[in-house]
Amino acid sequence: MSQRSSNGARSVTTASGALLAIAIACQATPPAQDPRSATPDETLAVDPAPPPQQPDAQGSLEVSDAQVEAFARAYVAVVHLEQKYTSELQAAASPHEAESVQEQAQQEMQQAIEDEGMTLMEFEQIGTKASDDESLRVRVEQKLVELQQTEE
Repeated sequence: MSQRSSNGARSVTTASGALLAIAIACQATPPAQDPRSATPDETLAVDPAPPPQQPDAQGSLEVSDAQVEAFARAYVAVVHLEQKYTSELQAAASPHEAESVQEQAQQEMQQAIEDEGMTLMEFEQIGTKASDDESLRVRVEQKLVELQQTEE
């Protein structure tokens, strides 16, 4: 197997885990009373939006290639922000400071999603659908691998 294939397989595995994490984050409940007592995933999850729109008559939400690309780009930005703010959150000296860091992180994550031309609801719908729909998950994983390769 070539080096490129090996890296590609590793990237897809990483992307799979990342998709699962975003699907969980999209469905996360609000953080605990004291943000320092919550896990980073609970604390940095983007605020939940209203329930997703109902699927079409065939029972599926159609996701275009452009939407997959926008989702993948937004997802990469959200992951980078989560990494940035996790250490700040853990270093917070007080619950008030932790709450402030959490609010800033959530605002920046939502802005990153909107900067890719998506609403928070669209982002969450695609993340949820990708966790349930293997063909969509594969499309998103492929786009994440492409984005990773262009960053290198």
